[in-house]
Amino acid sequence: MGKRLESVEEFYRDGEILLTGGTGFLGKLVIVKLLRSFPGIRKIYMMVRDKKGASAEERLNALFRNVIFERLHLEVPDFKSKIHVLPCNLELRDLGLSPENKQMLISRVNIVLHGAATLRFDEDLQVAIQTNVRGTREVLNLAKQCPNLKMLTYVSTAFSHARSQIGEVVYEPKTHYKELLELSMICPDDPRLPLMKAKLALESVNTYTLTKAASEHLISEEAKTYPVTIFRPSIVYKVIISED
Repeated sequence: MGKRLESVEEFYRDGEILLTGGTGFLGKLVIVKLLRSFPGIRKIYMMVRDKKGASAEERLNALFRNVIFERLHLEVPDFKSKIHVLPCNLELRDLGLSPENKQMLISRVNIVLHGAATLRFDEDLQVAIQTNVRGTREVLNLAKQCPNLKMLTYVSTAFSHARSQIGEVVYEPKTHYKELLELSMICPDDPRLPLMKAKLALESVNTYTLTKAASEHLISEEAKTYPVTIFRPSIVYKVIISED
């Protein structure tokens, strides 16, 4: 008889979770769901970058004043004690983590939820590659060093490939992700860049879907022996209700 599959609650018990993209709309919902539903979670390490003059800690304090967290404040009033913020930058080597924070994550983390990305459809090609593809590789490389890793979940999109139907498989893009990574490092005035932009424009409708497809391919190629899942949400939107 095979090993009994653990329940979702058992899976998250004693969880030490590394979360990227936690300040985004979907990320906020993930935090609320995890902390309301799974009290056995030990810690959520949130990777947050400085932005518009606000530090990672300041952004997190502002985040928890959002209406999305009202119920969490009522039901789990001490939830902040389970959250540890870490300054980071997806575009930097080792995610911009200090050596101490990097080693701390490696020794403690057992679940990785990677949702951070630039979501702009018209993002500059090199910026999109550096953030979405290179950033994913850096998160994956960190996860590979975690001896207690149970799962890495990569948040992609249902629109990563222009198909009428998309199956639960990873499709190989026409341009290899390694070629994109090399492209992201060349000088912006390099004559090869506009030629590649024209070529890639024929392969994908925008830089967002292009880099999401490339990141899926990267995960499938570089994490063959690791516990990895790819999550492809469809359209994510929020409704703002005015009281006027």
